[in-house]
Amino acid sequence: MATLYEVNSFFTAWLERRYHSRRHSTLKMSPRDALEKACASHLNMSRPVEPATVHEAFLWRENRVVSSLGAVKIYSNLYEVEESLLGKTVELRFNPYDLKRILVYFKGVYRYEARPYQMKNFTEKRVKERQTDSHKALEKAMQAIVREHKDEIKERSGLSFAKALEVKHDE
Repeated sequence: MATLYEVNSFFTAWLERRYHSRRHSTLKMSPRDALEKACASHLNMSRPVEPATVHEAFLWRENRVVSSLGAVKIYSNLYEVEESLLGKTVELRFNPYDLKRILVYFKGVYRYEARPYQMKNFTEKRVKERQTDSHKALEKAMQAIVREHKDEIKERSGLSFAKALEVKHDE
């Protein structure tokens, strides 16, 4: 996927064809069925969520002890933190695809963004390996899902020039 349009096309297709239509063990039904049932009962309590909240929910989390030099090390990178946290265990939250930005939490409360001091890795090692190993298989699967979705849209729309012109197919 090279463009935002391709990403959006795939996501829409995956959401419609896979996620919303499959039974979820917690719901004991598909999300589509659960939403229809909730709407029919006037129980639709969905609400918008801020993008920043969604972003934070997917950050990786690791605990580290702040060294006597006021630094934490993660994935061979060194980051400066406040001296008030010397010797204390902090939670670091980060996007494994971008290790330049590390958020520091102490006792579950956000404190600040750690300052990169010495950067050797800009993405977490396992992320690189997984990207390399699975790129082609993922691309193939995404294309299949998008194709299925387009076929379903055609079927649902019922638009057919042959039908409109009452063309008969020879069998």
